Amino acid sequence: MGFTAENTAYKLINEVLNALNNKQIVGGIFCDLTKAFDCVNHDIISKIENYGIIGKDKELFLSYIIGRYQGVIIDNKTSHNTAVSNWAMIKPGVTQGSILGPILFLLYINDLPAVMNKKAVPVLFADDTSILFTHCNTREFHVNNDTGFGNVNTWFKKTCLSLNTEKTHYIHFKTENSQPNYINTCLDNNRISNSLYTRFLDLIVDNTLSWKPHIDNLINKLSTACYVIRSVKPYMNINAIIMIYHSLFHAVITYGIIF
Repeated sequence: MGFTAENTAYKLINEVLNALNNKQIVGGIFCDLTKAFDCVNHDIISKIENYGIIGKDKELFLSYIIGRYQGVIIDNKTSHNTAVSNWAMIKPGVTQGSILGPILFLLYINDLPAVMNKKAVPVLFADDTSILFTHCNTREFHVNNDTGFGNVNTWFKKTCLSLNTEKTHYIHFKTENSQPNYINTCLDNNRISNSLYTRFLDLIVDNTLSWKPHIDNLINKLSTACYVIRSVKPYMNINAIIMIYHSLFHAVITYGIIF
């Protein structure tokens, strides 16, 4: 399977279903990293050699992230005056919206699983980071949860990444007839909220994997797409309408349909 958002989501769902089928307790912490791409330390260059990126390839990566400058230009169209700030070197961060940006970020956090000590399963896709904990014993589950998440948060701090506790959620996955097993996790005196569902890679994942919240959200999007298509139908030819259908309706309804 290729490296795509859908394949990453498949790994997450598969891990949860396997745990539930084996009658294990399973919970997931869905992390939200604040300005993740802007916090990447340029010391990542020392990491990429471990992945065989050396010589000219390494120089290419170096030229991409080292020696970048940024400034602010204010153009007053009324007076036709232009003000330019001083140029400042960009010390941390990788360029967002680029092809290499997500790759460099993944290389930056790719050693995160090493801090788990096999007590958790990390599911990573760019800056979407989730951690699954499973165990047959309730006490051991809570111990692994607290210890594992504490280690992850310490690792985030060491690598200059900041965890947004307000947007970080914990979900206890369960069958429809079982009772939830909530946790009480605090980081820096900020409590991680227990949620019934969360958004992960544009999928709304709920605690019983019923997909009801996702379907409800999907219905609203598709209703809007239908309204747009009906509105433009009298003014456009069939080829243009088909293009609109594929971009607004077909792409939305087929994403994650395997689940």
